Amino acid sequence: MPARVRIGRTECYRGARREEQLIWSQERYGLDVVRALLIDLDGVLRVWRPDHAAEIERDHGVPTGTIAAAAFATEILQPALTGAISDETWRDRVAKRIAETHGSEADAMVEAWTSFRGVIDQRVLSLVREVRRAIPVVLLTNQTSRLVRDLEALGIADAFDGVANSAELGFAKPAREAFEGASRLAGVGLTECVFVDDHVNNIERARELGMIAILHVNAADTRLALIAAGVPLPPPNELS
Repeated sequence: MPARVRIGRTECYRGARREEQLIWSQERYGLDVVRALLIDLDGVLRVWRPDHAAEIERDHGVPTGTIAAAAFATEILQPALTGAISDETWRDRVAKRIAETHGSEADAMVEAWTSFRGVIDQRVLSLVREVRRAIPVVLLTNQTSRLVRDLEALGIADAFDGVANSAELGFAKPAREAFEGASRLAGVGLTECVFVDDHVNNIERARELGMIAILHVNAADTRLALIAAGVPLPPPNELS
């Protein structure tokens, strides 16, 4: 059995155990198994200013990390990611958590923090468009009920063949049901998908489910990994 292949800093692998991480190449193995791409949003297609929350916290005189500690607390975030509560309710709960220790500034802080919708990595967006000419692309992302508005504001509402939002699916990655929901939107089985994400735990789960998985670092490495996985894209030296 062929050994794992590593392309730059991006890993693409398939199999039940880490020591069996593989790249299945259409050219090398004569396989034609990749029929859809499932791709993450945050950290892959959408990027965030790393100092955004810190600037707001500094302006309001609260410790760095205050917003994240409230917003990403499991008991507050998870219901929003699985659709049990709306985005508005989530933000209200975040503000209330902050207000417990930092008073009346909480509402203004949360409003300032959530008003920024991130920035699209145009290199990844170009790659998505290129892949769509060959196979369907489904966005698979853990988001709140605000996702549709975010995609419209970012100008990428029509960039995918389907959108699998955890808040609508009722399951967040790395749950099997989240991957299954996305593959259904693509019209293919799980093992016919290649999955791109920037979180190792999601990559590991996709691999356990028999999917080809690519740990995203940058657009160039991910493109090479997609080619190695069997997605019919021209090599970089053939691009005009």
